[in-house]
Amino acid sequence: NHVLERESDGRMPRTMKRPLPSHRVQRLPAILFGLSLLLVGAFLLFEFVNATAGLMGLATWAGYVLLY
Repeated sequence: NHVLERESDGRMPRTMKRPLPSHRVQRLPAILFGLSLLLVGAFLLFEFVNATAGLMGLATWAGYVLLY
């Protein structure tokens, strides 16, 4: 979500100093970090809780990143 909104965040005084809009963090490393958190989190839910929790975690991610 932060990667998708970095342009608009760069124009707002409240958010312009965040790492992505201020270019302290580049786009690709931010995407890779976010995807790694998604994969690790989903794995942990599937492995140590159950498939329903894993699927709900993935659905929550999809809803937040793709729909929000």
